[in-house]
Parts: sequence; structure tokens; C-alpha cells
Amino acid sequence: MENLFIAKTKYTPEIQFLTSGQLSISGLSLLENSYEMYLKSIEWLKEFGKRTPCNINLNLKLEYLDTSSVRSVVDIVKLLNSFKELGFKIRINWYYEKDDDDFYEIGEAMQYISKSEFNLLEKAPEDF
Repeated sequence: MENLFIAKTKYTPEIQFLTSGQLSISGLSLLENSYEMYLKSIEWLKEFGKRTPCNINLNLKLEYLDTSSVRSVVDIVKLLNSFKELGFKIRINWYYEKDDDDFYEIGEAMQYISKSEFNLLEKAPEDF
């Protein structure tokens, strides 16, 4: 199994999933069809879940998510939830900009869905 890297564009996030269990999605996610964009990530994770359990750390440093993208990220969180039963230890870090109440609330909703360690982390705009 190889690492997955999808470069960011003007409207799509950078996705970097490493076989070490370090996963990150960062940037803008403004897509007409997020399913197609995130499909490679979900397929990669399904294969990764067949490996020997390890620690998985997902960093979500998104500047903006449209509704379709929120659903895709929720699908990723739910898939990671299923890995816990296989012995994986999951930690999800949701980064939000100070005073961005909407993004904080999306993070809270994700935290509610997650059955894993989920951290809401405030970052300054220059950290994105």
C-alpha cells in the first residue's frame, strides 16, 4: 500500500494520507460533486483498515466546506469510527479559526458523530 496525495486546487483541498496513520485534509472544499473528490480517500481508507491496527491521526484544517463536502467528511469520520472495533486508535483534530462560530459548530457536530478522540483546536488565520 502506498501513501495517498491529492494536490489542492483553487476549489479542492489537499489530501495527504500516509501509511504511518498520519492523515490530513486541508484547504478549501467547494465542490459540485464532493463524492467523486473524496472517493479515492474513502477507498484508500478501506484498504488501510485491512492492515494491522495502529494509531490514526486525522487533521482537518479546512478553510471552508460546502454542504456536499461536509457529508463526505462525515463519511470519512464514520468510516474511521468502524476501525475502532478492529483495534485502531483514532484521534481527529478539527482546526477552526478564532471567532468562526459556524466552523466551530460544524466541528461540534462532527465531534458528536465521532466515537473517537475528537479535538476542537483554535488556530490563528495565518496557521491555515
